[in-house]
Amino acid sequence: MRIGMFSDTWLPTIDGVVTSLLPVRAELARRGHEVYVFAPGDEEAIEANKNPNVILSKGRDFRAYPEYHISLARMKIRKLVRERRVDIVHSHGVALMGMRAVWAARTNNLPLVFTYHTRVDEAAGYIARPGRPREIMRRLITKHVNWYLRRCDVVIAPSRATADHILETSGGNVRQMEVVPNGVDLTRFPETPSKAILARLGINEKTPTLLTVGRIAKEKSLETVIRSAPAILRNVPDARFVIVGKGPAREEVEKEVANAGLSDRFVFTGYLDDADVAGLYAHASAFLMPSRLETQGMVVLEAMRYGLVPVCADAGGVRDYVEHGRNGFLYAPGDSEALAEGVAKALAAGAPVSQSARETARRFSVEGAVDRLLALYGEAVAKGRGHSRLRAASKA
Repeated sequence: MRIGMFSDTWLPTIDGVVTSLLPVRAELARRGHEVYVFAPGDEEAIEANKNPNVILSKGRDFRAYPEYHISLARMKIRKLVRERRVDIVHSHGVALMGMRAVWAARTNNLPLVFTYHTRVDEAAGYIARPGRPREIMRRLITKHVNWYLRRCDVVIAPSRATADHILETSGGNVRQMEVVPNGVDLTRFPETPSKAILARLGINEKTPTLLTVGRIAKEKSLETVIRSAPAILRNVPDARFVIVGKGPAREEVEKEVANAGLSDRFVFTGYLDDADVAGLYAHASAFLMPSRLETQGMVVLEAMRYGLVPVCADAGGVRDYVEHGRNGFLYAPGDSEALAEGVAKALAAGAPVSQSARETARRFSVEGAVDRLLALYGEAVAKGRGHSRLRAASKA
């Protein structure tokens, strides 16, 4: 089968969408399928790209998120998809490349599958000013997303919580909804990771470490971690908070840490390679996920693979697999005191909870995710959906 995947982000940008797509693409290729990636990129990425199955269009930096690009360049989508004899279009976003996915499916009479990776209605609200401008933007984006959903033959949610959100905000106006968790690449990180990263960061191997991994953005709610730090430090005076990742809010978050007098307790690493992240997963005492907007939270599963006990905001996709007291701990979103209490419980949990976390992560294999995707692709192609129904939907 030949699959055209459309994404608004691609390498060298590393985010949840790219992280989920890379192992799926590799597994599909291993099974003999052709995967073509259509995405935006800057001049450097386009010049460095040597893969003929990755088609990048020149994009401009998105001011609110400089690591992302908006492609305004014209692409001969219909021709490119036809020349590569694509059988099915799989979109991973609703912005410009997502719109091109709709066009590619419609003009080539192909089925359109869409994976809802990001709560764009809520995340975009952090860009607009508080008050009415933010509410107007949220409403406009919700209207656009619902329009987009109606044009998809199959909508995939990576968690039950995300599926419920889609159905609620769309009024159930979705042709076919399926829950397919993104698979975690259990081979991505070394089984015996190097801990050299600890020396580079100045962290003693005996130091209790609370780890967060992901893009540093306003919607990630890192302020909850900062507010919880004094209470945590009263119980664990030598603890360190390690924030792995980069993003548009890093400077703001670091300033908030400094204003709280906690600069000596927080370590901001920036982007790290897999071996270094693995070293931190293997060393850390607990994993913190303060975001309430995760559609699945793959970094939580990556941490659990190492037996790391997660402490997560009780919201979004993590509720599908984090069970309070069994394999992790949940707290009310935004409640810093509850987060501190969750950390205390995680540090005292012991081997049974850690082992349950490992067992949970093993259930989310890439192989299982691809099995389910291929079944849905086959069903969609066999039903002959695509141009005729999409054209009818466009008139609704």
